[in-house]
Amino acid sequence: MGPELVVLLGILGCGGTPMDQQIPINRGRGYTRAIDTLGVELTVTASAAKAWEVLAAVYTDLGLEINFREPAAVRLGSCFQKVRSRLGKKPLSTFVDCGDTNGLPNADRYEVAITVLTTVRPHPNGGASLFTFVQGVGLDGASSTNRRWCYSRGTLEERIRAGVAAKTES
Repeated sequence: MGPELVVLLGILGCGGTPMDQQIPINRGRGYTRAIDTLGVELTVTASAAKAWEVLAAVYTDLGLEINFREPAAVRLGSCFQKVRSRLGKKPLSTFVDCGDTNGLPNADRYEVAITVLTTVRPHPNGGASLFTFVQGVGLDGASSTNRRWCYSRGTLEERIRAGVAAKTES
């Protein structure tokens, strides 16, 4: 794993490494979605307290294992969850881009260690801001040296927002 990701995940709260001796390869995929160290910000009309209350259930509904919870920072997530081809009922390539081989998405072929962390904050204009960080590293089972960064497509962040909105509006 590159030193930049180790530092970033350390700041975000995940410790350890997703796979032994990670050396992901950046293949030059460009993304313009704005993120900071907390992740992509999306808002809901519910209060931050209500959003935090339902967030774990939203993660579970999406097939994400919660193995990180920091109530004081109002942050929870899944650190280095190993996923192969699907997350919940959807192909993994719906959520992350790990490049492709011969036109087939690597996310649907590789084992991917995915990290998804959401921090809840009150929004200045009312409601709550959900800051979600998504990053993964894919490992081709045929080669122990063929590791790739997996970048968010923005879909998982939106599904988390929509799930929180649906559970707090009902």
